[in-house]
Amino acid sequence: MTRLTASTIAVTVTAGCHVLKVSSSSQTKLLTGNGNRIKSPEFREAGHWWRIQCYPDGNREETAGHVSLFLELAAGEYKNVHARFQFRLVPQGQLASAPRGGRAAGGRRTFGTKPPAHKCYGFKDFVARGKLEKSDYLKDDCFYVRCDITAMNKPVAKLRDPEKLELLCYCNDDLCKNIHAPGKPRRCIGLKKMLISCLPIRVESSQR
Repeated sequence: MTRLTASTIAVTVTAGCHVLKVSSSSQTKLLTGNGNRIKSPEFREAGHWWRIQCYPDGNREETAGHVSLFLELAAGEYKNVHARFQFRLVPQGQLASAPRGGRAAGGRRTFGTKPPAHKCYGFKDFVARGKLEKSDYLKDDCFYVRCDITAMNKPVAKLRDPEKLELLCYCNDDLCKNIHAPGKPRRCIGLKKMLISCLPIRVESSQR
């Protein structure tokens, strides 16, 4: 029987979250004004260093009256980072629980300094000030924003046991016996639970 080895190539991810508290919300809006931002301290989540940019009264004239939020890759990160992220308002007292809803960036974003990457991505109209001020998220003139980040790591290649990958089939049902040629190695397509799961492996002969 031909010896069978197997390997896998997989992309892993690292996830984390950071909570930003904006205190004295009304005064912060008044003192910063439209188009001016406040940066959070650098924090490390999902294997990288980040900052959150907050514009209490919008990042430009057309977004005045909104809170603008952006996730920025910190200056010390020299390689592009592929990540997904989401900003969500969090009720006070529920910071540790996973909130529902929020604003998520569509698809994966490439953070970095090398084109086509950008240093930051986010939402220029994350939430309208009027809506925020009438909501339960604003309490004692402060609110919390949770940022969830999922960063993709470099692909990892590993040798694996063919049996653990379910590449070898030891089925005893009549259907499998009819498909398999006697004495030939076998492999399964998908899981063994499939009704028609086994096909003979084609072994290519070398040319001399």
